[in-house]
Amino acid sequence: MRVTRDLIYLVLLRAATVGMTLLAGSPALGQQSDWPARPVRWIVPFPPGGANDLVARLVAQKLGERWKRPLVIDNRAGAGGNLGTEKLNYSSFGDGSSAHLVGEMFRSQAGVDIVHVPYKGGGPALAAVMAGEVQMTFSNLSVALPQVQAGKVRGLAVTSRKRALALPQLPTVAETGLPDFEATAWVGLVALRGLPAALVQRLNREIRELLAEPEMRNQILARGLEPADTTPDAFGRWIRADIERWKKVIRAAGIKTP
Repeated sequence: MRVTRDLIYLVLLRAATVGMTLLAGSPALGQQSDWPARPVRWIVPFPPGGANDLVARLVAQKLGERWKRPLVIDNRAGAGGNLGTEKLNYSSFGDGSSAHLVGEMFRSQAGVDIVHVPYKGGGPALAAVMAGEVQMTFSNLSVALPQVQAGKVRGLAVTSRKRALALPQLPTVAETGLPDFEATAWVGLVALRGLPAALVQRLNREIRELLAEPEMRNQILARGLEPADTTPDAFGRWIRADIERWKKVIRAAGIKTP
């Protein structure tokens, strides 16, 4: 039986960014005569101490003096310079993880070129967004919610079919222009094959009763989760459909699962 549904949550951009990325040919550069009106963030896709970093810092210092605005050097080393030079990078909690699969589904349906950067866990993947190492991530709502509420990251949309009760102001990805997009994660209870049907029904009934109690329901909702009132048969169908859905994404993206 499925106990809770944990909505996968799309998080994009740090809420408190240092400035803006300096990009050649950006429309903002030519349209604003008073540019820059605030500190500028200059991405160097290599570690500190190298020739690229040295030149960038020398030029940034002089430009800063001319513009009377500081240029903040942001070293993003990795992947031979690709980590710092690609238009969008998204983090996940590992190759073949649910966040990786959702990212590939989004990339395919939206037709955008986003680069996957795996981290060792959901916490580090979210921290990478806050640190500016990547531009976006697909995080479980229960993990991202405290950081969104604290203003450390900005939520753009939820990937579930319906809006999340915890953040009803955010649209779904489907509402933003991808009508067929839907991805959710779930937490459930399963048992070994052969468990007597009467016992399965009893466990299902008692857990559903617990989830319906106001105190339990409020605790679950406060963590960004939503109770799912379902049956063993319905949960089984959900799992089988979920497997088939993600098989298609894995094959299309050529993902090698652990």
